[in-house]
Amino acid sequence: MEEEAREILRNALTTSSAQKVNLAEAIHRRFAPLGGFELKLPRRDAMRRPAEFGE
Repeated sequence: MEEEAREILRNALTTSSAQKVNLAEAIHRRFAPLGGFELKLPRRDAMRRPAEFGE
């Protein structure tokens, strides 16, 4: 049984993934059949100046 577990782990670790999947695309594909919704993004302001701690 131990050797079988080692073989399973060896096979899983030595075979390369057939395709790399973008996480965001995978999530979208998973939940797309449920419908969708639009997020209202907040307005972005210009970046503030960093604080100055000089003398």
